[in-house]
Amino acid sequence: MRSVTKRFGGVTALDGVDFALGAGEVHGLIGENGAGKSTMMKLFAGVYGDYGGEIRLEGRPVAFSSPAEAQACGIGMVYQELSGFPHLTVAENIFGRRLPLRRGLVDYGAMNRDAQTHLHQFGLDIDVTHTMGRLPVGHQQLVEISRVIWSGARIIILDEPTSALSPPETRRLFDFLTRLKTQGKTLVFISHFFDDVLEISDRVTVLKSGRVVASLAAASTDKHKLISLMIGAHAADPGRLLDAPGKHPRPAATTAGDEMLTLRVHGRGAKPARPMPLRCRESRRG
Repeated sequence: MRSVTKRFGGVTALDGVDFALGAGEVHGLIGENGAGKSTMMKLFAGVYGDYGGEIRLEGRPVAFSSPAEAQACGIGMVYQELSGFPHLTVAENIFGRRLPLRRGLVDYGAMNRDAQTHLHQFGLDIDVTHTMGRLPVGHQQLVEISRVIWSGARIIILDEPTSALSPPETRRLFDFLTRLKTQGKTLVFISHFFDDVLEISDRVTVLKSGRVVASLAAASTDKHKLISLMIGAHAADPGRLLDAPGKHPRPAATTAGDEMLTLRVHGRGAKPARPMPLRCRESRRG
């Protein structure tokens, strides 16, 4: 992307953005809500076609007016909200509108075999005859990525892919993305979770108020540096964002089983209820 600008009425969502995506890399994209992350990638994926500036793909200027045009050039996007059909099988979701036919009827045998081979190619052991709605959210996410690859995508954009995943599901997703990278796929990883971005990405680009403020190697930075770049005004001390009075105080260290909060519920004319302790549960988010 070169000097890309996108406006929605009087609101400037992207302001002269330059962005370079290298072949075969995982590129993290972070920023506060409204920074322009999703808008930026939706331009690349053909969702929005009205913008200023230039987008080049493998050195050639491109201008997509629809996601179908972007897909035809090898670009696919997996959105934060899953878009699969829960009542259809995994195989049907992967094939979409391109179901294999035999004598004018859907060849379910060929479809299931090809879909199962496709998933096995990426190390996924998912029964393609199950309906999508029966799968855990993490497996549905993997199937959606596989569907995008099946459409011919070489560049895959992932919008907040770990937001609804458990730690084991996130681990499975990262193993899958690493496998895709070794097979030559290029990935954009949009996320609010700094630890996830730093673990899976080769490079990280930081957006703030519709502008790129930095693009740097993931191995040469850390969470505090990314926070400093993202919040700007508190760059000298990113910890102030958490420690400032009246904001979001840093919680004391806790372990599983510690009492976190006690509620005392009183009904009109009722005796005081017993305290109901809520205890700390283990979470990878802390």
